[in-house]
Amino acid sequence: IASGDDVFLLEKFQQKGLKIAFLKSPEAVVATSPASGVGQMFSQRIRWAGKTSATKNSFGKAVGLIVFLMNFLLSAVFIAMIFGVFPHTVFLGMFLFKFNVDFLLIFRAANFFGRESSLKSYFWSSMIYPFFSSSVVILSIFSGYEWKGRRFKK
Repeated sequence: IASGDDVFLLEKFQQKGLKIAFLKSPEAVVATSPASGVGQMFSQRIRWAGKTSATKNSFGKAVGLIVFLMNFLLSAVFIAMIFGVFPHTVFLGMFLFKFNVDFLLIFRAANFFGRESSLKSYFWSSMIYPFFSSSVVILSIFSGYEWKGRRFKK
């Protein structure tokens, strides 16, 4: 596995019976630079998703599967709605449910990190994200990625 030493180290701690907890403290936050472009962001997310098969964390896998299924289903229903297979009310109901649940989580995170201004793009991002997220998961299964100037194949 090309990356994930932090995640796998925590798993080893857990296997040894050590307690792991989330430290929600502004003093513990580590700032990093975001991906510099869409291509780099795709590659980064594919790398992150690619670690899933190597992790032993069942809860993390289950949450990831639920998130993927919701995003994939929302994308599929949107496309089906365009072709008249589903009424727009089905898509709208699903979208509003996901929009509100995600907003609660993202709002709390933005508030904690002092990034409330980033919520201005939430509406448009929420329309694109299901397609982006579904693509990342599918690509992580079938393709490699580039990281730190090196190419990793599946």
